[in-house]
Amino acid sequence: MIRNCAWWLAALVSAATVVACGGGLMAGVGSGGSGFGIAAGIITGFGSIIVDGEPWDVRDARIEAQIDPSQPTVLAEAKLGQHVEIDFKNSGTARTVTIEADAIGRVSDISASATPPSFTVAGQTVRINRDGNSGPVTIFVGYTTVADVSVSDEVEVHGAPSFDSALGRYVIQATRVEKLVTLPADLIRVAGVVEALGTRSFRLGGLSVGIAPATVVVPAARTLANGQRVVVWGPEPLGVGPTLNAAFIGIKDASPAARTGEAAGLISRFDAARFTFEVNGIAVDAHTALVVPAGQAIANGVYVVAIGTFGADGTLNASQVRIRKNVPGDVQVQLKGAITDFVGMSSFTVRGVTVDATAATMNGCGSTPLSSGLFVEVEGNIVNNVVKAVSVTCDTTPPADATLTFKGTAKNVNVDAHTFTLTIAGAAVRTVSWTDKTLFVGATPATLAGKTVEVEGFIRQGVLVATTIKLAN
Repeated sequence: MIRNCAWWLAALVSAATVVACGGGLMAGVGSGGSGFGIAAGIITGFGSIIVDGEPWDVRDARIEAQIDPSQPTVLAEAKLGQHVEIDFKNSGTARTVTIEADAIGRVSDISASATPPSFTVAGQTVRINRDGNSGPVTIFVGYTTVADVSVSDEVEVHGAPSFDSALGRYVIQATRVEKLVTLPADLIRVAGVVEALGTRSFRLGGLSVGIAPATVVVPAARTLANGQRVVVWGPEPLGVGPTLNAAFIGIKDASPAARTGEAAGLISRFDAARFTFEVNGIAVDAHTALVVPAGQAIANGVYVVAIGTFGADGTLNASQVRIRKNVPGDVQVQLKGAITDFVGMSSFTVRGVTVDATAATMNGCGSTPLSSGLFVEVEGNIVNNVVKAVSVTCDTTPPADATLTFKGTAKNVNVDAHTFTLTIAGAAVRTVSWTDKTLFVGATPATLAGKTVEVEGFIRQGVLVATTIKLAN
């Protein structure tokens, strides 16, 4: 499931390409890694990150994405609504977080007035979700609503794929739709489950994928089969049908037996007699599972988190199935971090997410009015791409493991020691360090000096260890 430099090694060797693994050679699920478990779901908050309501410590994790299948993974920024897969050794502490877009391509059809609204990209039907009880609500980036999406727009879609029995194919319930300036690496990307496999093609959702002699399939020792989860890349434009001539096909191997697993998404292919179903293309056997909250029914279309261990055949044998709550007071998004870009109660930012707290219940904030730099805990719901806060809790003394955000000027940069000092208006100077897992956005270590930057990180032995350093607006 988690892909990294090792995952693509066979492809790179077959192409006679030598690439250095920048982050070290780490075996993922596809190559029989030694990690304790794997979790897959949607980012629903930050603290460090929250996936389907569950917090994960990512302070020492590598957060990555596969942009170009012929190259190693690159460091990337985790964002609200993204589909991710987490490789972990200890429950709650991530080793690697891989950002997994479900479809990247050009919009070919829009049904904005349908119920639910939908559009098509790379042959995939993408449905918009406005009901928090049916899964994470769709967030739009670069658009206000689905009505703003236009045919031929290039977009990146994250979501919860499920099999639609009425259509006879997989569809995506979108959690994040982001408008792109151009396709990454000039490639279309589609993730899904192989169906209707023939000698030279197979189907992913509504897309026909062509297999040519030059197509690179990794791991090289594996053979394509119906029911496999795959990621496919190919060049524009799509052919009729539509058809994508695959340049790279990555097979997501089943997780090793007895490995812990968590899978979140919409239930499909539910068998009431056997109490089995599918989530994100992963077979789940829940006949001995504890279903929580008690009294809620398992059925197709219900959003769940299944937790258990993998069997030898790749089935997730669930010990617990947690149904997305449908009770008053439940919230969709949780944010823990320092306020930045404070304009007023109706607009400020926490961990890169815009918050409106005009209708929120304020806790512990009586003597500490909201302002930039204040550490807060926000609970709320997505409304028009903004988190409408239900509650805001102020904390003048952040937890020891908190992720903090500071804006200031970088000075005394020591590239060899991986350190600099951050001068912050109205606050003490902070020493900042970076590691090989730190993401730089709009700046590099060589260009940091004198720049106004936003640093996100955590305190370790009195030093702010940066997870992200980005050029400030």
